[in-house]
Amino acid sequence: MKKILLFLLIIAAIVFLSGFVLVASPYYAYKKVLENSLDNNWYERSDKRVLVLNPNKAYFFDQVYLDPKLWHSFHLMDTLIALPIKNPFYNVAPDMRYINGKTRIGLVIYGAKGQQISKVYFNQNRLMPNVLSKQKLFSLPIVRKEIIKKSDDLVWKDIFSQKVGNWNISISQMIYNLYLLEMRSQLLPKKALSYRLIKNSNTAIIELESRNKDFLTELVMTRSRGLIYSYFLISKKRNQESMDLRKKLLSKIRFRQGSDYLAKIIYREFAALSYRDKIDQKGMLYLLSAWTHDINNPNFLELMINNLERGFKNHLQLSSLYEYAFKKYGKTFAKKEVKDLIVSSEVLVKIKQEIESYNAKESFEESLKKKDVIEQKSRTMKEIHQDILEKAIDKTDSNKGRMIIN
Repeated sequence: MKKILLFLLIIAAIVFLSGFVLVASPYYAYKKVLENSLDNNWYERSDKRVLVLNPNKAYFFDQVYLDPKLWHSFHLMDTLIALPIKNPFYNVAPDMRYINGKTRIGLVIYGAKGQQISKVYFNQNRLMPNVLSKQKLFSLPIVRKEIIKKSDDLVWKDIFSQKVGNWNISISQMIYNLYLLEMRSQLLPKKALSYRLIKNSNTAIIELESRNKDFLTELVMTRSRGLIYSYFLISKKRNQESMDLRKKLLSKIRFRQGSDYLAKIIYREFAALSYRDKIDQKGMLYLLSAWTHDINNPNFLELMINNLERGFKNHLQLSSLYEYAFKKYGKTFAKKEVKDLIVSSEVLVKIKQEIESYNAKESFEESLKKKDVIEQKSRTMKEIHQDILEKAIDKTDSNKGRMIIN
């Protein structure tokens, strides 16, 4: 009898311990995942950084007012960005790059003293990553079911706001947290230092390592209709002017998908500007905006350059455009000399050659026009004398055969 009781106790203990292991093992495995010490083929953290566990608190700033006389919203690529126009405190110049056959569009903003205080670089939109096939764990129907319960909007916000750490949670929450870790591994760049949401929005800010320690580099991202829109914002640290501008840009930038037809619409708006605005920063931004929607059309670039050449102190804007045009098209479209350019010696030589060629062509065409005018005048005088002569002959002929009686 004692042996039977002992046997039953052993069986009960085994059952109990087995049940305990079944319940406890997911928690143990989850804890090991967080510690980067789990060794199996069901789930392995793609990103081992502690960073992916803990986003920062949401960023909050007061609403910023922009004077419509000094600021205007421009649609560049997929971004609606408010930029200063005729603003005595800021000067905006394009920062165009042509690298490995691809165009990179950006802006440099200069402060009142002429120093660079901010840069903005625009990115192509991309699809929200699908990570369900990245981990074997996500292939289990019960796990996948738990994941797809969450809406895409909620997932996006939780990626940049929800901490992953406490293991005293439901298994359902564990699964979701592991999914968030995998999403973060796909969205957070290798050089990310921190990440957070802007409060009361679905826009996220990711701080990145900066080559220049005097500047703050941020990747700003938002999600809309399954697409991720983003831009890089570079601001000067310990510079109040730059930090104020950063708040303006973060609070006022919106995203809207661009398209080819917008180029013509924006060009018509440019055409309606006064001549003074066309050859200034304002006209340049309209043409730049149109060009970003039809980037392979060199006519916008040429018109932008030639209008800026007619303006006053546009050397900063022209320097980048000349460099870009030369790298992409092998020419600069220059027609007029501009002082204080910041370009390579190769580009400077090309600019001078094109201006000389343009001036020679203009001079030749002018001489042809003058020659045509002189010939026209000469022909006209001959025609007048011929008319007088023909009239005199006609009069003489008409008098023949007449009798004159005195």
